[in-house]
Amino acid sequence: MTTVLIIVIAVIVIAAIALFLKRRADAKAAERARLREEAGQHRQQADAQASRAQELRPRADEAREQAEEHRQEAEMHRRQAERHEQAAEEKVEEAEKIDTSVRRSGEAAARHDEEAARREEKI
Repeated sequence: MTTVLIIVIAVIVIAAIALFLKRRADAKAAERARLREEAGQHRQQADAQASRAQELRPRADEAREQAEEHRQEAEMHRRQAERHEQAAEEKVEEAEKIDTSVRRSGEAAARHDEEAARREEKI
C-alpha cells in the first residue's frame, strides 16, 4: 500500500510538474507571439516614419534654400540701409552748411540794408 501511495504521489507530482511546464511553455509562446506582433507594429511604424521623412526632406531643403535667400536679401538691404544712412548724414551736413550760408547771407543782407538806409538818409 505504501508503494502504491508513493507511486500515486509521484504521478501527481510528475503531473503537477508537467502541468507547470506546459503553462510556462504556453506563457512563453504567448509572450513570443505578443512580442512578434509588437515588433511587426513597430516595423510598420518605422516604415511609415521613414516614408514620411523622405516626403518631408524636399520641403526641408526648400525651406533651407528660402532661408538662405532671405539671409542674402537681408544682407543686401542692410548694406543698402547703411549707404542710405551715410547719404542722409552727408545731406544733414550739407543742409547745416547751407543753413550757415543762409544765416550769413541774411546777416549780410541786414548789414547792407542798414548801410543803404544810412546812405539814403544822407541823400
